[in-house]
Amino acid sequence: MHIPTIFDANYESSKEDYILTEEKVHHLNNVLRVKNGSDVMDYQR
Repeated sequence: MHIPTIFDANYESSKEDYILTEEKVHHLNNVLRVKNGSDVMDYQR
């Protein structure tokens, strides 16, 4: 199964909680068609 991946330059892996911007939520829901509760991988360069 493919896990969608998004990029966020402000992502900090040391934080327990991570809040997505409205733009990221829109992209996940409407472009990638990710459902609530699905796994998503975030990465930094």
